[in-house]
Amino acid sequence: MLKKDNAAALFKCYTDFLDAKGFGYEKTPEAGQLVLSVKGEDCLVRLLVVVDEASEQTLVYSPLPFEVQRERIMDLVMAVGCINVRLAVGKFFIDAERGDCVYTAHHPFSGLSGFDEAYAGQVIFTAFNVVEMYGDKLFAVS
Repeated sequence: MLKKDNAAALFKCYTDFLDAKGFGYEKTPEAGQLVLSVKGEDCLVRLLVVVDEASEQTLVYSPLPFEVQRERIMDLVMAVGCINVRLAVGKFFIDAERGDCVYTAHHPFSGLSGFDEAYAGQVIFTAFNVVEMYGDKLFAVS
């Protein structure tokens, strides 16, 4: 299967999953991008899902909804380090210059086929659950 066809099939898998679950989202098919916001217990989790044809990966980004205070950067770096060693998928990054913290995950799809809603759900819910579980803790540290 060609990279383009594989990426298109995976993108459709994500949109089919979100449609079936009734999630509202914005999509930019030509860029392979989906943006959705899901209300968690503690905060609104915003996810950017990018099906990147060139690298044959799904990239998931979730910026945390707070600004990191400069005097707390080192505390947050330590907290992120402790959290990241526990994560099986993805990691948190801190951009000290911009003052933000972002969760990212990369899911390679090179050589895979037969995508279904379960696959899409796993990628999306894994990101949501990680951000929901640790976002409030990182906010408290920041």
